[in-house]
Amino acid sequence: MSLSPILQPTAQTIILLMEDDDSIRSAIREVLQLKGYSILEEIDAVCALEKLGEGKAEFVITDYDNNQWVDPRQAIQMMCAVAPEVSFIVLTGKDDELAELRRIEQIEVIYKPFQPEDLLELISAKLAGSDLHPEVSS
Repeated sequence: MSLSPILQPTAQTIILLMEDDDSIRSAIREVLQLKGYSILEEIDAVCALEKLGEGKAEFVITDYDNNQWVDPRQAIQMMCAVAPEVSFIVLTGKDDELAELRRIEQIEVIYKPFQPEDLLELISAKLAGSDLHPEVSS
């Protein structure tokens, strides 16, 4: 991926970051803050749902395998329902469990390990209104 199309965030671009691994969460937070994004951090899906319901985030970056969740698909679907205008980026090392989530237009998936530039480009594309979501056949 090329770094040329990355848009600079506006002052009000707020990303809710949900990652239960402290080192990964810290690294993602640093990269995003260096690019000017405001970051809210949550591990608990209930607290994340509350913040989303209050309209406090434009993006959610979430780990699919968050140890705080009993059923990650259900938790992510609930968050999408609470905030249908919010874009979601799901971080995962798995592919076999994501077919159902890929049908939700507001979700993009990025596979671990990934480069920070890949995440930044995905966020930038969503800010620009690009539809990166692949077609899913029923």
